Amino acid sequence: MAFKVGFVAYPAAPKDLASTITLAVKAVENSPKARITAWPQLDIFGAVIADEVRAGIEKADVLICDVTRPNFNVYYEIGFSIGKRKSIAPVINASFKGAAEDIQKDGLFDIVGYRSYENSDTLAALLAELPEHILLDLYAKPLNTTQPLYFLNAYRKTNFVAGIAAGIKQSKVHFRSFDPAEISRFSTVQIISDVSASSGVIIPFLAPHIEDAERHNVRASFLAGLTHGLGRQALLVKDSTSTAQDPADFREMVEAFSHDELRARVADFATQALIEAQTIRSPSRSLGETRLQRLTFGAIAAENEFRTLEDYFVRTSEFLRTVRGEVEMVAGRKGSGKTAIFFMVRDNFRRERGSLVVDLRPESHQLSLFRGELLKMMETGTFDHTLAAFWYFLI
Repeated sequence: MAFKVGFVAYPAAPKDLASTITLAVKAVENSPKARITAWPQLDIFGAVIADEVRAGIEKADVLICDVTRPNFNVYYEIGFSIGKRKSIAPVINASFKGAAEDIQKDGLFDIVGYRSYENSDTLAALLAELPEHILLDLYAKPLNTTQPLYFLNAYRKTNFVAGIAAGIKQSKVHFRSFDPAEISRFSTVQIISDVSASSGVIIPFLAPHIEDAERHNVRASFLAGLTHGLGRQALLVKDSTSTAQDPADFREMVEAFSHDELRARVADFATQALIEAQTIRSPSRSLGETRLQRLTFGAIAAENEFRTLEDYFVRTSEFLRTVRGEVEMVAGRKGSGKTAIFFMVRDNFRRERGSLVVDLRPESHQLSLFRGELLKMMETGTFDHTLAAFWYFLI
């Protein structure tokens, strides 16, 4: 194994976790195989900590990252390292209750090999043999010019999240997204593919009281690091009413907006990302890449490739019956192809002269908000009549 430079990222708390890592790094400081530096060893006195951490990662060959407990700064640094073509070496302190189970929750490390340790001696032994795999070279994809924008959606579609989706719709820039309500696993392989194929990424950070906020913000931190590492445009946003303190690694990059300001800012960013797509060069293919590595089965969700869906869509009997008008509702289990049928039927009718197709999807058309605004302005009788008329003329 060639001599390597390693950089260790880990949370400052709990203290027994941090002290174990500190002892292990000290034990290998004279190793002939690697030079290991931990983030507290950086010369950060009087400097911007986040910039020094990023510089430390860029000088290293491998990021050794402790993921025993989810930490926003550490997950950001993992994403940043992958984007900078660094190898990553995830480690877990197995003596912490539930550490292995936490890894399985999102999908970031359940298919990426990680090593376990229980004390400084076993960790020091792991640091002596560092990996060489570069995930970006294996899983990066060419720029998606038809849907160049990527959006990290949230499990609960609050007004804040819906405002982002509405801003994207307003810009008319086609986008792809990760929606935890539809897909539970936040796969490292898929996210590397999605972000490398994007010119702009919109990443909301949620207030702590929102359901699933902690897991969402872990995903957001990783995604922010990966986007910055790749040098893509990133819009990190939060609700202006949120009082949560942002992580130190990217605190200066998170913008806070009120509901009224958010939509315009998102629309402007989406337009800029579309322009940015003209300047991005797709990653060159590795000479050692096999045909199997070049093989793609498409996106997990039809929404993320509806512009190219027609190239490989199979016209099933369910699709043909829907087009002929024999059915008015398509039902099925998640992943059975309902959304793909929806897009293809919609596009089929759009080609007909004189037809108008309005596709209502809840992420951007805030019908509950529409109802609430009507209630403020109208009495009950007028409200019922207006709402009935709305659906009558629409449907």
